[in-house]
Amino acid sequence: MDFALATTFILRKAAQLLDAAGCIVKNGRRMSKATGQPLGFEILLDDPRMERVTLPFAQNLKRLGVDAQVRRVD
Repeated sequence: MDFALATTFILRKAAQLLDAAGCIVKNGRRMSKATGQPLGFEILLDDPRMERVTLPFAQNLKRLGVDAQVRRVD
């Protein structure tokens, strides 16, 4: 299985799990069906080398409608 196909499969599975957990997509954003609150969080990094891993992760979360912000801290 190539990387793009594997990523697509994983994102589809993640979307199914989020749907099963009660998170819906409305206007491109993933939200709690119960509260209407958007799903999002912040990833804090203390090592700039970790951006190489976390930025693609945050981009994939965005494809799912999740707002994941990456921020470096001292």
